[in-house]
Formats: sequence, C-alpha cells, structure tokens
Amino acid sequence: MEFKILFLNLPNAQRVQRRYMCSYNAPNMLFPPIELLYLAAIAREWHQKDVHLIDAIAEDLSLEELEFKIKKLNPSLIVTLTGFEIFEDDLKFIKRLKSKFTSSKFVLFGHYATTFPEETFIHSNADYILEGEPDINFSNLLDFID
Repeated sequence: MEFKILFLNLPNAQRVQRRYMCSYNAPNMLFPPIELLYLAAIAREWHQKDVHLIDAIAEDLSLEELEFKIKKLNPSLIVTLTGFEIFEDDLKFIKRLKSKFTSSKFVLFGHYATTFPEETFIHSNADYILEGEPDINFSNLLDFID
C-alpha cells in the first residue's frame, strides 16, 4: 500500500479559521490553513511522501462528503490542527473519523493538544499528538514511522 498523508482542515458548522494559538469566525474570507501546508511541505520535500489536502471549511463539505473523500483517498496518516474555541467540536469530529477510518493513523497538533496532550489523546482517540512547534516534531514522527 502506498503511504499517503492527508492534511485535513476539519469541517465546522461555522466558517472558521484555525491557527495554532487561536481560531476565529471568518464569515467573509478565509486564509489557507498555513500550519497544515507547512507540514505538508515537510512531508513532501524532506520525506518524499504523497501528500493531499482537504480543506473542509473552504470546500464547504458536510461530514458525509468529507467521509466520502477520505474513503476514496484511503490515507495512511491523517494530520489535523485543532482549533482553540472550537476544540470540543474538533475532538468529536476526530473521534468519529477515527472510528470510521481504523486503518488510518491520526496526528493532532495545536495549542490545546500541546497544553493538554493526555486529555487530547484520551478524548480524541488520536494515535499521535505533536507537542509544541509541530515542524521538527512532525519530521521526527515521519522518521519514526518509516
């Protein structure tokens, strides 16, 4: 099986932007999920991985549409950034996705994941939590997985 990594900007009932230290409503415009793109570049350029991005917010995907796309892609690893004000919603989405895509490993990062790694791990069923700045930690995780 080819090792594919999905970088996922999770859906939400509102148009939100997730950043490492915050998240906020963005009804009029969206910025790309830059932290996810940084990690995708590391995976592609440093580790020669097959990378894919799904921005469920920008694509206005329902959870069902997102699940269809993930099923079609069949990623080995799903990496997502958890929001600050929407952390509880994000954990629910991740837990649901984790129960449906049992062959995929889940990687979470963000402020709460760093501050409360054990609680995040327990409430999300994630496989890996990246604490602190995610770039080098993610690269090290890919080395470990290889």
